[in-house]
Amino acid sequence: MLEDHVIPAVTAFLQERGLRLSPEKSRIVHIADGFDFLGAHLRKYKGKLLMRPTRMNTIAIARDLKRYIRSQRGTSQEHLIHQVNRRLRGWANAFRHLVSSRAFRQIDTCVNRQLWRWACKRHGKKGKRRVWQRYYRRLRSGTWIFACRARGKTAVLFRASDLRIRRHIKVQSAATLYDPAYEGYFEERRILQRNARQRDFYRWQNRKQLELEWVS
Repeated sequence: MLEDHVIPAVTAFLQERGLRLSPEKSRIVHIADGFDFLGAHLRKYKGKLLMRPTRMNTIAIARDLKRYIRSQRGTSQEHLIHQVNRRLRGWANAFRHLVSSRAFRQIDTCVNRQLWRWACKRHGKKGKRRVWQRYYRRLRSGTWIFACRARGKTAVLFRASDLRIRRHIKVQSAATLYDPAYEGYFEERRILQRNARQRDFYRWQNRKQLELEWVS
């Protein structure tokens, strides 16, 4: 059906608008084998469709963070934390709607490993215990985290695995913004999305407050 009906219909639709379907980027695969699209891998596992960050995408962000951390040997810990957080938080927010928990844990492990190497390289003649006490802080919960205090402010490493996965709620197929009958439906969606953002914000604020109470 795809080869005989869908692809010819799509090709004809594009030709009328001066476009064409790229044969190099278009292929037909079985859903059990899966395919990559916009950084996500779509595949059915035992009849259930899962969308995960692609392996190449995860490797790319890990290499980018690794390259950046290695290039910042002379920078301050505070500046390094802010720059790593900016890159890591942007990538995590882009994929928080997918099945990303495993990828988030892998990236956190990679970042922690590179930051530990960064700290050890700066103090090659000191023992690992002194390096650990210099760059890591223990929270009241007993967790150790890469953090520092500078100019009266706290800089704490962002962990992608702490970001709550938020599933995207599919829009009804018949709903449209231009139909007055669905105004209440879209208003309800906006309220749900706003409440979800507020919950994430307060959760992050509470976590920051706990981190401020670390044990020196």
